[in-house]
Amino acid sequence: MSADAITGGLGGRPPRSEDPAPEDRRERANGPAAGARKEDPAPAPEPARQEALLAELAAAAQAVVRTAEGLGQDLRAHRSDFTRWSERHRRLENRGILALAVALPVAFVALGLLLQAELGIVAARDPSGGWRDWVWDNHGAAVRECAERAHRTGKPVPCTVMVQVR
Repeated sequence: MSADAITGGLGGRPPRSEDPAPEDRRERANGPAAGARKEDPAPAPEPARQEALLAELAAAAQAVVRTAEGLGQDLRAHRSDFTRWSERHRRLENRGILALAVALPVAFVALGLLLQAELGIVAARDPSGGWRDWVWDNHGAAVRECAERAHRTGKPVPCTVMVQVR
């Protein structure tokens, strides 16, 4: 782009009062603008033609008004449909949040129980004060034998466990 195109053909200097108007400079540089006429404007149409044009314009304006009224009715219907949809969506969203608030803690508890059952992360309570393993190591066979006898007979069986301190 040339400097004249940027500055309006003034060669980079500010415009002065004696400079020609920008339209005149453009016409001098490029010739007359397309469709521009230096002739007199078209003569006014006769009154009958003016009345016909006014009637056509009035009919077009009425058509525009009818179309605008129809669009207004459509807009009101769309607004009520949108309001109904947004209220339904909000109710469903609130229900979803409530369901999530209930289901998430339940899921975490179930996951914790599953991990405890499978991995034994937290040690089970030992009411024997640490003697449980010692009792099972020393007397487990006698207790198992007694349990098998009770299972075979289907009746209670007296069992004696002999404890000896070494």
